[in-house]
Amino acid sequence: DTSTSTKPAEGLVVSTSIDNGNNWQVLDRFTADENEDDGLWHYEEYDLSGYSSETFKVRFEGISSSSGESVELDTMRIYDADLITTYAISELNITSNNINPSYVKAGDTLTVSLQTNDTIAESSMMILNRTIMPIITNNAMTANFSVYTNDTNGNPTFNITLIGINGNKTITDLNLTNSNVYIDTQPPIIMLSSKNITVEQGTTYTDVGFNVSDNDPAYSGTGYSNATAINTSVSGTYVIEYSASSDLANNVPVNVTRIVTVVEALSPNFILDITTSNINNLRATTSDIINITLVVNKPLFDVNATILNKTTHVVSNNTIYATYTVSDGDFGNVTFMIAARDAQGNTFHVTEANLTSDNIFIDTAKPVITLNGNANITIERPDTYIDAGATITDNDPKYNGTVSSN
Repeated sequence: DTSTSTKPAEGLVVSTSIDNGNNWQVLDRFTADENEDDGLWHYEEYDLSGYSSETFKVRFEGISSSSGESVELDTMRIYDADLITTYAISELNITSNNINPSYVKAGDTLTVSLQTNDTIAESSMMILNRTIMPIITNNAMTANFSVYTNDTNGNPTFNITLIGINGNKTITDLNLTNSNVYIDTQPPIIMLSSKNITVEQGTTYTDVGFNVSDNDPAYSGTGYSNATAINTSVSGTYVIEYSASSDLANNVPVNVTRIVTVVEALSPNFILDITTSNINNLRATTSDIINITLVVNKPLFDVNATILNKTTHVVSNNTIYATYTVSDGDFGNVTFMIAARDAQGNTFHVTEANLTSDNIFIDTAKPVITLNGNANITIERPDTYIDAGATITDNDPKYNGTVSSN
């Protein structure tokens, strides 16, 4: 209310100072011609967010009239219920009960604690979209967050709401990303290229090894195995177990196993043949039939035959017939495995490595012709047209086709 006991003032100036009144910054100015001297209450709102964590003064100063009449400020009302201030965080700690304090895994507890410059009446916290109710002691707050298996991995983001002693008068939302603690709930994964391998007795077994991966890019774990326990001089089944070191959050990877079967070498008295229904007896494409015939010098039992990992075979006395129909997407040399035993229980197997003739190459993709330049060309008569030609490619490395045109 800017009315006076005598005549209206020429105006009112609202100023702020952060140096205890030595210097003043004008926030607003009211003059009589703005109808601010009507004796009524006028509501004004100021953005003081620029003074976050600052101690400042606000001055309301009446400006006297040009004729020198005295000015009185009858009444000033400041609605502190609408005054928004910002907490200053004097200390913020994010800790983990993991043996590695920079990480937390499923089952661990993440603790967030902070201290402010003012008393906290109420507080709430969101961590990974879960609401946590903190413990408040005067101007300090502590919240414990239990990590679950399905929590998002990475650096956690916190959203904290602080409510001061004046109810909703002092609220601050803090969005904090802390790079010192990393949530990692996933253990490293051990991957094998093949879980079942068959080798012939008397040969040398060389383990193909394994790979270990982890969602944490900082992981550089070491793997271990007992592959040296394979004795290829003795037929039988051997189990190789693979393990790896824990990640930085101490997640323990699950061990995996590979089965290595050492089989008796097949008698040299056998005939192995592979053919295709394709006009080119060294190639096969979609819907062609691949035939594999194995003839041995003794009756066969417990036969297992696969072509491209698909089981298919017919046994007739001492002969095994295996067929395979080529499907779209098949590619490369034919791989197969035939295993069996004789009447005495001796086991043996043959693979494509036992072929004495050339293997068959599967190619279901057609060669691709690519035009050089545009597909549509316009020229004017009587200009001479010079064709840009085309190139042809194929996934078969032995293909050497040429492009012809009219």
